[in-house]
Amino acid sequence: MSQILTFVYAMILFISIFLVAAEVDWIYHLCDTDTDCPEHWSKFFIYKCVNHVCDSISKVTTDSKEYKNFP
Repeated sequence: MSQILTFVYAMILFISIFLVAAEVDWIYHLCDTDTDCPEHWSKFFIYKCVNHVCDSISKVTTDSKEYKNFP
């Protein structure tokens, strides 16, 4: 009985590795230009197309007054 449970546990772990690896591709938004990226999602960050992948870039600069309140 314990061998069956160990086998089932090992199979669940083995299958979950493939499910997680398959979901990683959904994290990145592929793009050609900045307009292909999603709209801004934060007050402090925007999406820019960097190496054909949308990347979040900080809008806050050290010169802005928001920088002093930036965590």
